[in-house]
Amino acid sequence: MRKIALILMLSLTMMVMVACGRTSSSTNRSSTSSMTSSLSSTQQTRDDTALNAERLTPEQTAALVLYYRDAHMPGANDYDYSADMENNDQGATVKIYDKGAVPWGEGPSTKTYPKDAKVLYTIKLTSKSDEDGERLNSTYYTIVGNKVYYANSSNGIRKTGVTLAEMVTYAKTHGEVADYQYVTTQGDPTSYIWFKRKGNDVTIKMIEPTENQSVAGAPMTTTHTTVTNLINNYYTSEEQQDEVNACADQLKVET
Repeated sequence: MRKIALILMLSLTMMVMVACGRTSSSTNRSSTSSMTSSLSSTQQTRDDTALNAERLTPEQTAALVLYYRDAHMPGANDYDYSADMENNDQGATVKIYDKGAVPWGEGPSTKTYPKDAKVLYTIKLTSKSDEDGERLNSTYYTIVGNKVYYANSSNGIRKTGVTLAEMVTYAKTHGEVADYQYVTTQGDPTSYIWFKRKGNDVTIKMIEPTENQSVAGAPMTTTHTTVTNLINNYYTSEEQQDEVNACADQLKVET
């Protein structure tokens, strides 16, 4: 699975439609303006590790919210709600509305906006599958402070917000490494080591922030090695074998 790559740009056809209703304090009327932009294929094929909570584009934010919301909706363990994000040439339309000027059917039917919310964002995928009910191809959300409040399962808005840093961490640890095994000390994402073996080849991934980086802003590094190399370097002497075996004896399977 490579949904994380789509979180970066959603594909070669992402289009942003901004329909902003700004309320004038003197006239109390809303004026609507629009802006359309397209992204080059170079921009949209950036490496997964470019996903940084501190420097997200509006397109990345919208796709990230859609992916995170789908993964946390009731039934997500039984259905891959965000599977359509992986469609070839997938695109999306993102719109921004003043919360008091959202067209019917675009936003929540229950106006449970958090305090100080001013605008509503919507995202809709342009290429949908026929598997109705098993794909969640659109959502809406608002941002207050550093938290995102997205659609709940009752056509309202969740009362509890999630930070973009939390969403990025989830995407990095569930999207890019979905088919990897891992060991962890159950701490933050830096406590995880993901690995995948194919024959003699081993791929290892870790999140390694530099001295001036936050965990959420740190890239995921990838190391390629071989089983032979690991054995030769870390499992040759009796002392090395005893140390590795002692660590292995402490591993527990997550339930």
